[in-house]
Amino acid sequence: MLVNSQPDMQVVFEASDEQQLLAVVENLTLDALLIDHRMAKNSGDKLVALVNELFFEAREIAPRMIVTAPFFTPDLDIAVIRSGASDFVTEESGPELLLAAIREVSAGSQESFYLALSDQFAGTDIKELPSSEFKYAFDQLSELQRNVLDAFVAGLTDSETASKLDVSKDEVAQLFVQIKLRFRFATRAQLALAIFESGLFDR
Repeated sequence: MLVNSQPDMQVVFEASDEQQLLAVVENLTLDALLIDHRMAKNSGDKLVALVNELFFEAREIAPRMIVTAPFFTPDLDIAVIRSGASDFVTEESGPELLLAAIREVSAGSQESFYLALSDQFAGTDIKELPSSEFKYAFDQLSELQRNVLDAFVAGLTDSETASKLDVSKDEVAQLFVQIKLRFRFATRAQLALAIFESGLFDR
């Protein structure tokens, strides 16, 4: 389900299957994309990854996506983060929480913090999985981009990072976009998971 949330929340398109969604999503203007985890051919997290790949091929960041499911499990939560979705909301949470998530995700107001996420990851059975592709992409970053990642891992906000690096907050946000495109990641949470697994930073 594709949603425009401003000025009034409206459903602008509904797809009955994966093929229908993938055929049109690049040509639609939308604020958020809701994906039910219980898909006929692909699970919700796998469909999120497919949508992201479509946009990465065009060197663009995909629309923000929210995965919905009947109930929460830690494994599914990690899978949703790994796919590049912006949020995960269960049906048992109720419609009010879903509406709030749509508004927050649409506004881009959700800022992921590495320290909180790394604590979450440490409480799971995630293993360190050094990746040559991740290391190569990391080595291609500019010094300023690496400094932004250092600040991210240290738990700094965008405002604090901007002050530390003597750049504007908008520049920090744009640097994050560049970093995500380099790694082919859609969200900071997805980036945080890869950093956690990579072993490149001291935890």
